[in-house]
Parts: sequence; C-alpha cells; structure tokens
Amino acid sequence: MLVVLSVGVVPGGGVAAGELPEPAPIPGLPPIADPNIASERLVSVPTGCPAPTNEHVVFVGTLTRNDATTARFTVDQVRAGSVQGFSLAGLIDIRYGDEVRFLETGVQYIIGAAIDAEQRALVSKVREDAPLFGGSEIAGVNASDTVCPLIDDPVRTLRADGVSVETGVLSSLDGSGAMVLRAVLQPLVAALAILVCLVGLKLLVFAMVRSLRDLGRAG
Repeated sequence: MLVVLSVGVVPGGGVAAGELPEPAPIPGLPPIADPNIASERLVSVPTGCPAPTNEHVVFVGTLTRNDATTARFTVDQVRAGSVQGFSLAGLIDIRYGDEVRFLETGVQYIIGAAIDAEQRALVSKVREDAPLFGGSEIAGVNASDTVCPLIDDPVRTLRADGVSVETGVLSSLDGSGAMVLRAVLQPLVAALAILVCLVGLKLLVFAMVRSLRDLGRAG
C-alpha cells in the first residue's frame, strides 16, 4: 500500500506534516520605455542614399472589384501593420491610379500599402520604380563613395507567390487572343472584299464597253 505524506518546513529547520511553503512570486517584466516610439528599418539607410516609403500595412487580399483608379480587396491575412481605420466588413480599398488595370478580379495578391496624406487613403503600386540616370537622382551630383544597400520598395503589390505582376504592353490582352485575332482580321477581310468588288466592277465596265463597241461595228 502506497502512503503519501505532506511535509513542510518549520522554524528551526524542522519539518511538520500537512504544511507547504508559499510559492515565490514571478518577477514582473520591465516596462517599455516608450510604447509610442516609431519603428526603425531593419536595414539602416546611410545618409545620401534613397530610402523607400515606409509601409503602413502588408496584407494578403483577393481583388473583388475595381474602377479606374481604386481596387477593393477582401483582407485574407494581415502580415504586418494594421488595417484598422481603413477596412470595413473585411473589405479594404487601395488607390493605384491607372496601374489598377494590371490587376485581375478574383486573383489573390500581396499588398504593401502606405498612407497618402493628400488623398487620406492607402496607396500602392504595381510597377517597380525605375532609377533615374542609372541610379543617380542627379547625374554627376550624387556620386560618392557611400555604398547604398539594395532595399526592395515595400509599398508595392505582388502576386500571391511573390512574383511581380505582369505589366507589359500586351498584359491586358491575356486570354483575349480570339478577340484580338478577330479585331485584326475583320478589317483585312473587309478591305479584301472591297478590293474584289472594285476589280469585278472594273471588269464588268470593260466587258460592257467591249460589247457596245462590237455591236457598233456589227451595225
């Protein structure tokens, strides 16, 4: 038979049955020095090097609809930042300008968006900014020995697999091959039909003139 005994420590070093020592309290965590301090970049940018705009939120979203400048997404997952104050019922609007035409309804994207103070809305872009003059903002002025880190612009929209969205000249025609072919062939067929009619009319006129000439000679 197993017998369990409860013992405790008493003054003087003795042990008394039925008493357990009080557990030591867990020490508290040190307070945050400044909870409102702004976050810094993970990669420091030296003075004189261009720095991309800080993103306000990075999230995964599915495009539900769009107009000429704005895309509306369902928020599938927030990866960084917060959509509070900009989303309603799980939907959020992002301003793109004319680049919104490169996005497809029903497709999932990774969206990095920043706050535009003038528009008071979240903005993003599809195309990557091309460096001016091969990387120097002013040719011959910003040349220095400073080594600038390569930092991807976080305020940008990518496909769900992290690949850039296609922004080629013919990207908006993807899946519309039959329509494009019809648009090209219809004018050519019409022009060919008109040419055949003109040639036929010319031959008909020549045949009539020849017949009248033959009738005149026979008379």
